[in-house]
Amino acid sequence: MATKGSQKDPAWSCSIEIPIEGGKKGYKYLKCKFCSKVIKGGVKRVKEHLAYTHKDVSPCPNVPDEVKEEICQYLKTFETTKFMAQRNFEENVECGAYFVNHNISSSPNVNDRGVRGPMDRFLGTTKDDEQGTVSYRVRR
Repeated sequence: MATKGSQKDPAWSCSIEIPIEGGKKGYKYLKCKFCSKVIKGGVKRVKEHLAYTHKDVSPCPNVPDEVKEEICQYLKTFETTKFMAQRNFEENVECGAYFVNHNISSSPNVNDRGVRGPMDRFLGTTKDDEQGTVSYRVRR
């Protein structure tokens, strides 16, 4: 079942999650309240079904116009937000906000590198030679 926080999406009010024995792991099966079509894959496909976008799923023939408009607006807002977040990330990478340049004579500190990712849990830094190059070793 979907979590309470994820059900803020407007598509949840237009569909019912149904348990299917032996269904694909990780897939949600949702039934459209307007046409009773069972949609495999999740709430994104239900939104495409209701918004009449013809992407990945057939459109709902019985969806009311106001629901169709609400879902279309929701999808458009989501895409705009996603695009802006990606653009901001790319701008920050280009201006060096995620990386800190190190002086060759100084010893680099992992905390000075900028934003850390999930791989940093597995990698540690070691200073190689008098040239000041830094290599990474796998932590065990």
